[in-house]
Amino acid sequence: IGFLMHDSMLYSGLTAFENLRFYARLYGVNPIEDRINEVIEIMGVQDMKNIQISKMSHGQKKRFSIARAILHKPEILLMDEPETGLDSEGVIRLKKIISVIGEESLGTSLIATHNLDFAFGISDKIMFLSKGRLVGINSKDTMSLGDFKDSYSDLLTQDTLDA
Repeated sequence: IGFLMHDSMLYSGLTAFENLRFYARLYGVNPIEDRINEVIEIMGVQDMKNIQISKMSHGQKKRFSIARAILHKPEILLMDEPETGLDSEGVIRLKKIISVIGEESLGTSLIATHNLDFAFGISDKIMFLSKGRLVGINSKDTMSLGDFKDSYSDLLTQDTLDA
């Protein structure tokens, strides 16, 4: 399982490369250097790999956090609002990672987000959670973006009325 949270889970006193090498060893990744260079390239951060994490912007840390999350080629990738803090290029790279995982049946991505456009654009199934409970599952093929937004709005309105 790979996971991406709001906290980068990177050690601020280490460089990005040192962080990834640490996690690669924990995950038993081999060959370490090749895979680290591969995920750094996927995220487009080759020129920052030797910079200490504490000296990076939030968006730069987020890119390395994504690299950390996919480093060991997980079967399941859990992400909490993965697009927050990323610039446009970072979001494009993230979408590509998610689509490759789905297209090549490499695994499953489960993403929690309030960004409805982002969610609809990358999903094949959409689940609605309310107060920690699953209240609906739809295939993206059965609804438009407008229907999705209306369903979400209806759910929020009902929750507000029930509170």
